[in-house]
Amino acid sequence: MPKSWTDEAIVLRTYNVGETDRFCLLLTEKYGRIAARANGVRRLLSRRGSGLLPLHRVAVVCELHSFGCTAVSASCLDAHTQIWKNPAAFACAEQGIELILQLTEEGPPMPNVYRLTSDFLTACSFAQVQSFPPIFTLKLLSILGLCPSLTHSSADHRPFSPHEQIVLSRRFGGLTTLGDDPTGIRLSMPLAHVLRHCAELPFVDIPAFSDIFLDELLRFVQGLLGSQLGVSLKVPCVRRSMSSAVTPI
Repeated sequence: MPKSWTDEAIVLRTYNVGETDRFCLLLTEKYGRIAARANGVRRLLSRRGSGLLPLHRVAVVCELHSFGCTAVSASCLDAHTQIWKNPAAFACAEQGIELILQLTEEGPPMPNVYRLTSDFLTACSFAQVQSFPPIFTLKLLSILGLCPSLTHSSADHRPFSPHEQIVLSRRFGGLTTLGDDPTGIRLSMPLAHVLRHCAELPFVDIPAFSDIFLDELLRFVQGLLGSQLGVSLKVPCVRRSMSSAVTPI
């Protein structure tokens, strides 16, 4: 990483430091995930303060010092204002951000993750959002190499045909056919179809799934996350509590 560089970034989280500074976790296009301190951005007349806020896509200039990275300039490219106006969209966007923070680390460049996250946040500003988090999770796990193959059998690595009965196999540690593992957990044909085509399915073309199908998709995705994280995400629990008028603990 050079001592001074310019890049696009998505602001994942911010933390107030001292009286006027802000500590930012950024997902950049060229340099991956970084932590940068923005000095003086919380002053009333600061021009950078309005850009370095969570969920914003920004053009940022950073400098690398012996004590860490500092953001010396930032301008907002997309504030995703529609997300902030819609509680359901905000909850979905925050679930995606929490996934990024849980599954990635500082260091390696992740241009595919950056583009996926940018498309996800843009999609959350529009349309139906309930089906976006599980699809985003599947795409993210696939990019990071944390997801079993959704298109090939884990038993013999051959591609699935459209009419085969797909099962989740503990024996082979992934998806396979009923013939390979009769004891596997059967997946419905609609779920198997979505899994096979998840990688090339853009967010703008994701249909409004039925509640029954969405429940099955969520159970499948939560099982994958449980195997990778070992813990559940906080955002869905908070969202359910808010929707049921229960104060989250």
